Amino acid sequence: MSDLAQLALFSRRVVPIGKKRGPIPERFREFHALNPHVYLALCMVAREYREATGRQRVGMKMLWEELRYRFALRTRGEAEYALDNSYTAYYSRLIMQREPDLADAFETRRLRSAA
Repeated sequence: MSDLAQLALFSRRVVPIGKKRGPIPERFREFHALNPHVYLALCMVAREYREATGRQRVGMKMLWEELRYRFALRTRGEAEYALDNSYTAYYSRLIMQREPDLADAFETRRLRSAA
């Protein structure tokens, strides 16, 4: 991806979905539908990290903080956080499911919300 395309990808703002209401999986699905650029950014940064370090495993929380720092994703509206930490487990699973080259990138544990 060119530098110009990357800038366009990250010039978007995160669309909040309001205050925390409902189960996390439902909130995640709504957030992801409104903010597909977050998924693309996570995939890009994960690949950059793997290429730069040679490591196969990547920490989703590290990537999440990298997005906050590097791209200064901000919230509009009532949501308290632009990138809610509750979504990291769902993004790691979604990425491993959809991206063959990142299928082994994250270590996962049983979801508490699935209990």
